[in-house]
Amino acid sequence: MSIYICKNCDSQFPKWMGRCPQCGKWGTIKEVETISSNNKSKDKKLIKTININKNSSFDNKKTTTGIEEFDRVLGGGFVSGSLILFSGNSGIGKSTLLSQLAGNVESALYISGEESVEQVFKRIKRVNKDIPSVKFLSDTYIDTIVSAIRSYKPKVAIIDSIQTLKVEDGAGTVKTIKEAIARIKEINNDTAIFLIGHITKSGDLAGPKTLEHLVDVVLFLEGDRNHQFRFLKSFKNRFGSTNELGVFQMMDKGLKQVINPSQVFLRQQEKDISGSVVGSILKGRRSLFLEAQALVTPTSFKHPERRVSGFNKRRLSMLLGVLTKRFGLPLGKKDIHVNIVGGLKVDEPAADLPVAVSIISAFKNKIIDPKTVIFGEIGLGGEIRPVSSPEKRILEAERIGFKEVVCPYFEETRDFKIKINKAKNLKQALEYLK
Repeated sequence: MSIYICKNCDSQFPKWMGRCPQCGKWGTIKEVETISSNNKSKDKKLIKTININKNSSFDNKKTTTGIEEFDRVLGGGFVSGSLILFSGNSGIGKSTLLSQLAGNVESALYISGEESVEQVFKRIKRVNKDIPSVKFLSDTYIDTIVSAIRSYKPKVAIIDSIQTLKVEDGAGTVKTIKEAIARIKEINNDTAIFLIGHITKSGDLAGPKTLEHLVDVVLFLEGDRNHQFRFLKSFKNRFGSTNELGVFQMMDKGLKQVINPSQVFLRQQEKDISGSVVGSILKGRRSLFLEAQALVTPTSFKHPERRVSGFNKRRLSMLLGVLTKRFGLPLGKKDIHVNIVGGLKVDEPAADLPVAVSIISAFKNKIIDPKTVIFGEIGLGGEIRPVSSPEKRILEAERIGFKEVVCPYFEETRDFKIKINKAKNLKQALEYLK
């Protein structure tokens, strides 16, 4: 019996096709013979099971990186023997951050086939206060790398990068990457291995899709190279949450962690300008306050422009439709620009209300009090829908020193010092902001 498997994403099909419907690649589906059930061994072996109950203990001991924002995203630190894929755009600071990590652990092995020992040494010296004792290996053959990790047994091994690893069939191919990962997983010691991965032009992780399933943690460092902030996220974490966000600032001496991002993002906010609104978003256990900016101008073209930075463009189209239909704002012949200050990409529904209010503020040239925090999801009828953890956002706003909050209705379980304005719809929210 035969099945057809895509070499790029490992999807299975009952018949051959020229193009894989899952990943869209051409010529990647090949026929594979399957083992008949009649050919399977009939020898019955003793099956050993593990009992799981309330008395069981399978805690993974974690080691801190010495970088608080890094540990936050990892869920408290890295687990010994884990395999961590670290990706991001070229020049964003992946090697810099991992070089800082290498200087904080008791033993590290840096493996690179792209850089010389002089380049790696200069970077490690630049980003660490004291020059750490780091082993360096300049090789790309997987057998040599596996032997080095097994013999040296470092606390952390950094491989830069997964796309340069070589086996007998060459380097960079889907088959090669899968084989390299399989060899690395066979090491089976307490070394935590960080694999640096490349990014394609479309922003996806380069290599086979199964690469993400083979590792324990997938980290992504993003940010605009023209901005100073970098954001560390986790898309997969077998040992912790994937909702946490680590914020860093690119400096001459490496990446400096930002312990209180809200104050940094709002530090240069203009006080007397229309189209500027402070919004609240949640990233894991942290409440962040960001400035949403909007600019509305008459268009000089047949079709008005919609420029967005840090916010979903389709979500913006929906909000503009609500403002046009439900509130009669003539936005059809206006160029609209929306920007989330700091370079952070916001995908939480709670950002709907601050973005919508910033557009109205820019259109009417009305200034919104910078000491007011706004959050809430907007429905197609103009209603404001509840969002998660409103009290957590309000407590953080109260701590930082904001005076008022405009938010959806929710049941209060405690008393707040800050003034809370609960709105059922956008019209009511705008009345509070007069």
